[in-house]
Amino acid sequence: MTTELDWNDGSGEKITLTYGSAEGTQTISVSSATHTGYIARTRTITFQTSAGSPTETATLTVTQSGKNITIITYNDKAITRNDVAVGY
Repeated sequence: MTTELDWNDGSGEKITLTYGSAEGTQTISVSSATHTGYIARTRTITFQTSAGSPTETATLTVTQSGKNITIITYNDKAITRNDVAVGY
């Protein structure tokens, strides 16, 4: 499944989330066009379970700087690879 969301920065560009449709643990791929602006932009996405009680929520925040460096956090923790914060 694919969901496109506006960056809401007036550029008309979108951030794209790709994920599976099965219930349970999901891997989410995040992509966007190259950011050519000079002002950083941030998009926060909140996920909520649709079953169970109490419902659980998680927050994914994507920040793309004016130099096209992207930092992703999940529940306020930087996504890491080999214990190093990921920046693309």
